[in-house]
Amino acid sequence: RGTAIRSLARVRPASDAAVAEALAKVLANDESPRTREDAAVALAVKDQPIAVDALLKALADPEWTVRVSSAVSLGMTRDARAVEALAALMKNDDWKMRGAAVIGLQRSYEKAAIPPIIDALKDADSAVRKTAHETLMRISKQGFPAERDPWLSWWSQVERAIQLYDPGEIEARRKK
Repeated sequence: RGTAIRSLARVRPASDAAVAEALAKVLANDESPRTREDAAVALAVKDQPIAVDALLKALADPEWTVRVSSAVSLGMTRDARAVEALAALMKNDDWKMRGAAVIGLQRSYEKAAIPPIIDALKDADSAVRKTAHETLMRISKQGFPAERDPWLSWWSQVERAIQLYDPGEIEARRKK
């Protein structure tokens, strides 16, 4: 079933409402965690409310791998609700969910995602802190240390002017 989902996503992406609806049902109901993961990954599309709703619900899946995939995919939807949910995930007890939230926030390319990523620099888990630091360096092209204060200072200086771009979209524009 996972192979079928990956093939479907290549032929007809979840930006198609009928495909998104089918994938949402798989994500919510399939018995296989791997198949639910594949559905979550396939739902990582912009401008598809069905995908966002399904991914938000999947953040409560009993299988951590499905929750993590859903968090990362949720960021890729670029929906305002995604940033709110991912920022809230930064308070989760599970470091894997907090790390996935950082990645999801990064993939949202939204300014509102930056403060929670900066806050993740003080996370109890070193993997989450490292992910946040690497994310901030990638976004900013700055080499500040993995400490919150220099990043807060940077953010206060650039917040109004900074624009975050999806590298995939930039590449697509270049090809036109």
